[in-house]
Amino acid sequence: MLLVEVQTPNKASEPEIAARTGVSAHRSRYTPPIGYAKLDLYLTSSATRRLFDSRSVRLQSATNDVVQSFTVSYGSALRGSRPICAGLFTVYAHNTDYWEGLTFGGTVTIATHHPYTHVEIASPAPVFVLNGNTDPVQHLLIDELLAFVARHRSERHRSDSEYARHLAETEPYLFFLSALITLDELVKHGPPSMGSNRHPEVKRVVQRMIESVRQTDGWPAAVPQLGDLL
Repeated sequence: MLLVEVQTPNKASEPEIAARTGVSAHRSRYTPPIGYAKLDLYLTSSATRRLFDSRSVRLQSATNDVVQSFTVSYGSALRGSRPICAGLFTVYAHNTDYWEGLTFGGTVTIATHHPYTHVEIASPAPVFVLNGNTDPVQHLLIDELLAFVARHRSERHRSDSEYARHLAETEPYLFFLSALITLDELVKHGPPSMGSNRHPEVKRVVQRMIESVRQTDGWPAAVPQLGDLL
């Protein structure tokens, strides 16, 4: 999958991006970059010759103490903005292609135009894209982060409603910072997959992300453990 990366929103070019690519990514505010600032998806009713011919996106929300998935397609009845919770989302093409992404929570905004439906995925925390072009180290880090969340939820015996409530109440940026701390701990004391022959590279990537955030945003005096947020 190819992404068109843009520095700032350009409404004048939106129809052209929709017709040519189907998806665009707004450059991360961090240096070195961490994920993307937000994603714009342009969903159509039938296949064209775009770089990534997106037809729908599947997201998840945590409302009324329930984590549930919902799908947005061209001409969807859903309109306006609604919250999404931390977790994976999936973008599907008109053929059999698809790719996944990860958010720490945020907002999806849906607007339908005649040739396409525009879906904006935005968050105070970085939005990650996971596909064949993604750095393998980033894939490893996100896989381990998701595994940590699953293990912790199982160990704490959280009910579905408790888990949904925590996801809904946790501020996305704080979730992101806690995730970075967890990844740092996993690199030092984590499972065998984190101690492979790639370990020095994995450690450098995590430290680079933490330093990038520190230089851009500063760092709070106290960040809750990810397990406590969940």
